[in-house]
Amino acid sequence: MKKLILVLSAVVLFMFSSCDGIILNGGLEDLFAWYDTEAATIVYEYNSGVDTTTNLTLAFDNKGKRERIEFSSWDGFSGNVAFISNKFDSTYITLAHYYDPIGDTTYDVYYKLENQDIPSAKLLYIGNTAQLVVDTTVYPTYSKITDTIAGKPCQVMNFIDADSNAWRYGGWKRIIFVCELQEYLDYPIEATSFSEEVDSNAFVIPEGYIDVTTMPGWDELEASFPKF
Repeated sequence: MKKLILVLSAVVLFMFSSCDGIILNGGLEDLFAWYDTEAATIVYEYNSGVDTTTNLTLAFDNKGKRERIEFSSWDGFSGNVAFISNKFDSTYITLAHYYDPIGDTTYDVYYKLENQDIPSAKLLYIGNTAQLVVDTTVYPTYSKITDTIAGKPCQVMNFIDADSNAWRYGGWKRIIFVCELQEYLDYPIEATSFSEEVDSNAFVIPEGYIDVTTMPGWDELEASFPKF
């Protein structure tokens, strides 16, 4: 479970300041801002490198202060995985059909992240910030265009690196709609649908899910996790 938390957190953490060739010149306030639309549900096609048919769904309201990021499947897990965040309150991972090897039983579980585990950024598009500087020695060819993705007029940044690899990064209303930029996200995503409707149960733990820390053998399992 700890491995899952670390991997999922890595997927939803986007830090431009650590990318070669792309520099956030100045403060980091843009990385911790909110979306520019009140509420939305966006479905993405997500290529995990293992399962190319996986969908990733982002749902949020209050401009992202409540947020859910859900994977329809994950390598090694048969059920969906969701990251539910109520900013300034609590953050949970939920996992359907989690297999407990100690009890040889399958559970629907949730895990509350401790403060140090809570990711602090979102699927946030910052390509429209004036602070973003592209190093042309890394990306000799770079342009911005407007492209319609999932029905929205997105600003899309196109990059070609020194090895002629082409990448795209784009968004609308500060929401990422496409990201194929290797140094920014290992696995590409692209929005396939957008709605301003959000399920009323999106930000609650589903009924019947149990706290994974109450499972038999949890103390032994947790003790085996690597320390960070």
